[in-house]
Amino acid sequence: MRRFLRFPHRVLKLWELEAEIICGKIPGMDTLLPAMKGANPSLLLQAMDEMSQRYKDAHLARHLWRLRHFCIGRQCYQHRKKQIERAISMYDSLLD
Repeated sequence: MRRFLRFPHRVLKLWELEAEIICGKIPGMDTLLPAMKGANPSLLLQAMDEMSQRYKDAHLARHLWRLRHFCIGRQCYQHRKKQIERAISMYDSLLD
């Protein structure tokens, strides 16, 4: 009889999580902030600053790439989109 590994999982509904509670407290979740409730551009900029302190080079680039793609198309960020894009553009050499 074959035995298989089982990995229990839990579905997280990002849109139900509070972005302010998650920001900076759970490493790796900062890239998902744009999908969370209460996320705003200033919180995203704060998260990017914390990521730049926590991660270096390629690891930072992966996190910023995911953050940027979660931001794309979010209507609530349209008024501050240029500010977010300018902040992300500082890391363009890593993202290339």
